[in-house]
Amino acid sequence: MEVSAWKNGRASNPRVVYGIRVGVENRAAYFPVERDVIVVEMDNEEHTFHLTDGFRRKCPEFRDSKGTAIRDWLARHRTTDWPRGRPPRFELHVLGDGRFRLVA
Repeated sequence: MEVSAWKNGRASNPRVVYGIRVGVENRAAYFPVERDVIVVEMDNEEHTFHLTDGFRRKCPEFRDSKGTAIRDWLARHRTTDWPRGRPPRFELHVLGDGRFRLVA
């Protein structure tokens, strides 16, 4: 599935949170309501993400609020800063059973 980068502020802010926006349709198709944790492989490393209540309601992105995994991955593959409304896009491959692979 095609996904995009997400952040809640400017990259220069030390408290900015990064995430991967999957979109409403992908959320419905690949993230069952009963699943609240996913594992995402990024550059051959596995990272666990908790899906928030907001993910189910109106914010279809998984966020890296307690770590730097997504931020560091973005920095290695594209950028942590982008023009408003034009985030970088990536592929998120479904591996099954709540597991995914993020590909630049």
